[in-house]
Formats: sequence, C-alpha cells, structure tokens
Amino acid sequence: MSDRTRILIADDEQNLCRVLAARLRKDGHDADTVHDGAEALARLAAAIYHLVMLDLRMPILGGMDVLAEIRRCYPATAVIVMTAYDSEEAVHAVMAAGAHSYVTKPFDLDRVAAEVSEVLQRSRVSGSPGG
Repeated sequence: MSDRTRILIADDEQNLCRVLAARLRKDGHDADTVHDGAEALARLAAAIYHLVMLDLRMPILGGMDVLAEIRRCYPATAVIVMTAYDSEEAVHAVMAAGAHSYVTKPFDLDRVAAEVSEVLQRSRVSGSPGG
C-alpha cells in the first residue's frame, strides 16, 4: 500500500488542473483531475482520496453541492475550495458547509502547496479518509 496521499482536483479549467496536478505530483502526492461535479462524485465513489481541491463553479453539479455530498458520504476526506469569487460571504458559506480551507484564484502554487500540506497534516490527526 502506498504512503502517498491521494488528491482529487475538481475544476472545469483544464489548464489549471494540469498545472496544479503536476505541482502536487512533484511534491510527492498522487493527483487525479476531473472537470465537473458529477465526475468528481463518481471518482470519489470509486477510490479513496485524502483531499479534494474543489472549484465552486463547475458544470453539471456545482461545488457547494459536491461539498455537501463529500461531507455526507466521505466525512474524513479533507476539502480545499478554490474559487475566483472572493468575498466574506463566500468564505463563510464554504467553511460553514465543511471545507477545511479556501484559496482564491488566481493563486500562487507555492502558497497552495503549503496549504495542501497544512490541511493534510490537520486531517491526519482526525482520521483516515474514505467515509
């Protein structure tokens, strides 16, 4: 069994997914990408992920709906919400819905990598993923 953490990146911006996945892999994580909310839930049903990097605005099923389903079905899976819409109301809403953290796009890859490490460290204290 691998010690590598599994991260799912769910964002309809394919270039962002590619760049972020490459950085996370460079940092020693396994990273998969999907481009809509329904695909994210299908992937979560098929494999265990330690962390989901989740865009709020995606086709088919939006990020808040996906976040609610992750909290319901996979409560030990950490979630970092990514969005271009930075407002106090948005931050409050995603944190109240169960996100572990929130990053605003465009973002610095080093900052996001540090946030991923911090969230994964905190989530290791609270238990294993997979619901």
